[in-house]
Amino acid sequence: MSIRVIGPLGIRYPTGLQAEGDGNDSHAHTFDHVTICTLGAYRVEAMVDGERVVTEIHAPRPDKPATNMLLIKAGVEHKLTALEDNSKYECLYLHRDARGELVEHYTGWPKAYG
Repeated sequence: MSIRVIGPLGIRYPTGLQAEGDGNDSHAHTFDHVTICTLGAYRVEAMVDGERVVTEIHAPRPDKPATNMLLIKAGVEHKLTALEDNSKYECLYLHRDARGELVEHYTGWPKAYG
């Protein structure tokens, strides 16, 4: 995974494009974040209030309305799996300090970015 900082945002993303079936392990964060599908499509599996919820996000394209963003709340176990080759996603986070408090500038605290 790679991280870049743009103004008040930390952006975490997989290095390179993902093939169909590629993804990440189920995990949770202590803070909310937004996942954006920038290329291809993903299945997102999450555990919400003890129930498994499955949804899809995909990059905007002419044949489908744009459903490329998803808010993932703090503490929610989630996993992304690419549904087609050449897929890519990014996770957007606000900067936080070592106490987990929101701050305006990058602090260098790596746990704020997953």
